[in-house]
Amino acid sequence: MKARKKGQPTGHKGKTEGRGTMWEFLTEFPSLGRRDLADFKNTIDSAFRNFSREYGEALEAFFSPLLKFLVWFEKLLLATP
Repeated sequence: MKARKKGQPTGHKGKTEGRGTMWEFLTEFPSLGRRDLADFKNTIDSAFRNFSREYGEALEAFFSPLLKFLVWFEKLLLATP
């Protein structure tokens, strides 16, 4: 391992411009305002609603045979002693 010369940086920056240390994320939890959280929730809800309207019937039709098989298999297992 090479010895560092006097005055060379060690690689650890410490506090930088009011942002704290690089390990601060382990002890500090970031927070969002109520408005930001509400916007985030509404965006996700809207995207899911649009997705389910667009692809809901196709997904149901695709997985319908699997559902029928699983229901049949459950009945078989329940009837087995």
